[in-house]
Amino acid sequence: MAVSEVFKMKKIAIVGIARDCELSLIRFYNFVEELRKEHAIDIFIYENDSKDDSPRIIKKISHEYLCEIHNLPKLPQLATYERADYLAGCRNKSLGLIDGSYDFLVISDLDLFKWPDPTRISYNIDMMGRHEEIAAVTSNGLDMHEGREIYYDSWPILNTDNLNIPGAYFDPPKKGYHDVNSAFGGLAIYKFDICKNNDVSYAAGYMTDIDGKVRPSSDHTYFNKQLIDLGYKIYIDYE
Repeated sequence: MAVSEVFKMKKIAIVGIARDCELSLIRFYNFVEELRKEHAIDIFIYENDSKDDSPRIIKKISHEYLCEIHNLPKLPQLATYERADYLAGCRNKSLGLIDGSYDFLVISDLDLFKWPDPTRISYNIDMMGRHEEIAAVTSNGLDMHEGREIYYDSWPILNTDNLNIPGAYFDPPKKGYHDVNSAFGGLAIYKFDICKNNDVSYAAGYMTDIDGKVRPSSDHTYFNKQLIDLGYKIYIDYE
């Protein structure tokens, strides 16, 4: 899939959090190597109390890229206000490390089961560059569940009615772009200037799900809500 020459060689800041994900980090390294054939890449990694070989792999990556490493203690329990608040603080600190000028910001967890095709990342960057109203495109976020690939990251999702879809796993819609008010899926591409110029940041909060229950929201939900409130659009890329 060809990417227009106009949007090649963009400068991208990749910000990630890693813990006990040595195999995924090797795939991440290969992913970045392919991506930097078309773009300039800087990496900022928060390493989170790993017990496996993740720290050594991150150090290897840091020798080849501008890569900041910051160690974190163990994360709080899943899907709680405390976890969202803790991660929000970590992500805001990592964003604060970025003092240069970039075209795009890629926020990623580094334990992904399946990394996106770098060509698809470039295609999305091209598409976002041609549409001023699009602030973010998020990953398909696949994981293995009972022997099949299923979209797993429901916690950050808000549909266009601003409601969450509860449940750890669900089948994704048809292929293509899906309009949402919030999503993450393990990786999201943002326009850097929109985030920087509007001081977009992470925070914990609460949300309402489709059953009417109020519960803690993901740190990504607050970040994305600011973009929606500014009048921008966010899409999940299901290709």
